Amino acid sequence: MFGVSNGRVDIDLANGWPDYRQALELIAQGDWSRSLVLLAEAETTFRTNDDHQGLWRALIGQSLLHWREGAMALAIARAMAALRAAEAVDDGFAFGCVAWQVANMMIGQGEYRKAADFLDQAQLALDAVGLAPPGGALAAAAQLCVEIGRWQQMRERGQIGQREAEVAIVEIQQDLIGRLNQAASSMRSAPVDFASVGGAEGRFLLPGPPAMLAMPEALGSATSLSGWLSRLWQRLIRGDEGPAAESVTRLPAPMWPPIKLADVEAAPLSLDEPDVELVAEPELEPELVPAADSGNEIVLQVPSVSERFHTAQPSGLAIYCFGNFRVYCNDVLIDRWESARGRTILKYLVARRATAIPKELLADMFWPDSEPELARRSLHQAIYCLRQTFKRVAPNMQIIRFSNDRYQLNLDMPIWVDSEAFSQEIEQARAHYAAGKIETAMQAYAVAIDLYHAPFLAEDRYEEWTDEPRRANQAMYLEALHRLARYHLERGEHPSAILLCQRALAEESCDEDSHQMLMTCYMAQGLRHLAVRQYQICANTLKTELDLTPSEDLEAFYRRVVVAAG
Repeated sequence: MFGVSNGRVDIDLANGWPDYRQALELIAQGDWSRSLVLLAEAETTFRTNDDHQGLWRALIGQSLLHWREGAMALAIARAMAALRAAEAVDDGFAFGCVAWQVANMMIGQGEYRKAADFLDQAQLALDAVGLAPPGGALAAAAQLCVEIGRWQQMRERGQIGQREAEVAIVEIQQDLIGRLNQAASSMRSAPVDFASVGGAEGRFLLPGPPAMLAMPEALGSATSLSGWLSRLWQRLIRGDEGPAAESVTRLPAPMWPPIKLADVEAAPLSLDEPDVELVAEPELEPELVPAADSGNEIVLQVPSVSERFHTAQPSGLAIYCFGNFRVYCNDVLIDRWESARGRTILKYLVARRATAIPKELLADMFWPDSEPELARRSLHQAIYCLRQTFKRVAPNMQIIRFSNDRYQLNLDMPIWVDSEAFSQEIEQARAHYAAGKIETAMQAYAVAIDLYHAPFLAEDRYEEWTDEPRRANQAMYLEALHRLARYHLERGEHPSAILLCQRALAEESCDEDSHQMLMTCYMAQGLRHLAVRQYQICANTLKTELDLTPSEDLEAFYRRVVVAAG
């Protein structure tokens, strides 16, 4: 136990929970320095006892205290450690709370796009356990962060004036603050089961006071969003108004330190070795045994929350193609690959899962400059390494099948692919829409856009073979966003329609349909100046990106609806 008596600190490492409770009491009293020492000691004890429930609480508590003192880099480092500890607990509420707090730190540093990613993860995690703030507050905040990033990018590119961009960003920031307050208040009062951590000992530093924080009337140079968040965090770590504290107007905002991950390509196979054939069963192609250790490709991945709570397949493979390629085998993330080229071939086979691919085609595609025999041996080596990768986590799993000189994923094993699930939801939505079942169609479209969180195989955007599926998936994604946005627009649900249009423009900035729907929403709300500005953004973007002018339909709409109203 770590007790404080007459200025002395007594240590007993048998249990970290008394230390943690004492730290919470000291925080409530405004004794920041001693509470930080207690939380650090509690962290040590929790690590020693392998107590992840306590560990993530102690880490996020330290993070909040460091944030209060302006030690941004240290605060974020502690928060990311808390995120990893929360993942180890396999508790959606733990992960969601920590991800939400990391997002706020990113916002405080002006890293809006990173904040959006963490807010989306928090929303998904809390949704999975039924404890998300009502109204999708975190997801809405994520979209607002994306929108701020979009305005900042347009300002940097000179697509819009400095003053216009600042006015728009301030308006979005005020909406963002309201969403953050809503989430903070709701999460603070969430009913959490502490049974696994010993009843009241499970208390932890949740974001948000019992009541909504007052939102500033305006954000200007004197009252920035970063400064407001700094004061917000002082209230969050106390859980109430607490004792008077020194005024903090704006904390320094060092940049997020870049982390460079070097991909280590597998060492080339020595072609001096004889082509030894291994036939494990009739269907398997002869494989080349590597002459020496071919090295490992290091891929550092943190699974997204949608992956961690995915339950479509209790066993088998779960494969994620949107964004960076990720594979789970029997719920285990494959984070080490025997060959980078084998991993790329797996992507190709996944993208064409229904088709058996001739081995000559694969050899020519991935080794176009090699002699046919060398290309064949390289292909055998890559397939061998790919099978070895999966044997580490599932020794009896036959992931690749070979028959009639063709390779294909084993269709007999359960495989879930996010891009396939996305396409299926789109097809279902289209069928329901054609049958007049509009509500059911919109539900399917909503599921689809949740599956699509980034372009198809974004890490392979320069690989020619990924262009066609990436464009097809993007077109379906925009279709879903347009249908949902128009659905909400027709019902007068303008905030929802606006967020969906903003998501579409984040994906495709030249999407005239979304620009026009945004203008319609603004006009319906009496915000003519925003509609005018949206038209200007559209015209500037089309000119900059495509050297085009707005279509005749959009021009006519602008003159008929916007100009006429002025």
